[in-house]
Amino acid sequence: RAVEQVDLRTRVHPYFRRLAAHVGETVHLSVLQKTSIVYLDKVEPNRRVCVSSKTGTSNPVYCTSMGKAMLAFQPPEVIEQIVSKIRFVRYTHKTLTSREALMKALDRVRRRGYAIDDQEIEVGVRCVGAPIFDENHQAIAAVSVSGPTSRITAPNMPEIAEHLLRCCRDISLSLGLHAKKRPRVLSAFERHYHS
Repeated sequence: RAVEQVDLRTRVHPYFRRLAAHVGETVHLSVLQKTSIVYLDKVEPNRRVCVSSKTGTSNPVYCTSMGKAMLAFQPPEVIEQIVSKIRFVRYTHKTLTSREALMKALDRVRRRGYAIDDQEIEVGVRCVGAPIFDENHQAIAAVSVSGPTSRITAPNMPEIAEHLLRCCRDISLSLGLHAKKRPRVLSAFERHYHS
């Protein structure tokens, strides 16, 4: 697993740097581990940001954009298994604190193709996350763009999501995902890119 993750980090890094440069915000890479996400990599833009995260640390799956992005595209039985083990803790007034609220959020993620963490874990920080798929159409990792709410706003979020989805699509294709097969999980990307 560790070797695979190092390889994933290496493969993703060029896309990652490009995304951070485009959006001018902090970009993260993470994988799913039980009911948490583990940060594998982070690229910060040149300007000072207020996103406090460290590679190797973890956060709960239900209140992070990357966690929701990966969870939404797991097989139903895996979603059920993970959600049944979550102990919901309220970090801010916006944290999802019930199974019902999380399931609704996952439906939205599947429709849009990306997830939002609107100050659910840290007040003043917004994140937009999207999944990376491997050649077997499994959501194996996620990428997020994080920044202060003053810069990641409702009006500019669609543009950030667009850059993010393009980045995740390019990474997924580089990992062997075949766009020609048109799997169900690619529909999220296809709404944005008609390749």
